[in-house]
Amino acid sequence: MKQIITRVDDDLADSLKHQASRVGESVNSYVNRLLRAAVAGPGTHRHEWKVAAISNGRLMSRKNLTSSSYDRAKRPVTKIRTPSGYASNAVSYDREER
Repeated sequence: MKQIITRVDDDLADSLKHQASRVGESVNSYVNRLLRAAVAGPGTHRHEWKVAAISNGRLMSRKNLTSSSYDRAKRPVTKIRTPSGYASNAVSYDREER
């Protein structure tokens, strides 16, 4: 891994620290993510929107979620309550079968 040392003004350093803390990252990983997105160049409109939303702190990357805050097994499950055969009856009711 390479190390890059750069100087930034105090306001920018404070803003980086604040934004990184908002999304729960270290300043180093936050800057790495911003640089990676900037170097990757323009992507699709959806990709650009997501990159901007993550960098502005409006959207959180899934890799930053802890298992306690994002656990599919703990999500509420909605059971389907239709009677068996309902779909097949609805589909075949008006169908002409020959």
